[in-house]
Amino acid sequence: MEQSGTIDRLQEKAFDLGCLERHFGREQVQAIVEQSKALEQAERAKKRPKRAFEMSR
Repeated sequence: MEQSGTIDRLQEKAFDLGCLERHFGREQVQAIVEQSKALEQAERAKKRPKRAFEMSR
């Protein structure tokens, strides 16, 4: 049952993504996704504690 719910949610997300791609264009949607991932990665890097050897530089 849990897998069925997960599959349903993923299918809905795929449908939503398809709608966005049809409206905005695949390239623009992909650029937005990549930019969002880069921002999230930068935020995670800021939150990560610095190691001793990085602080001495």
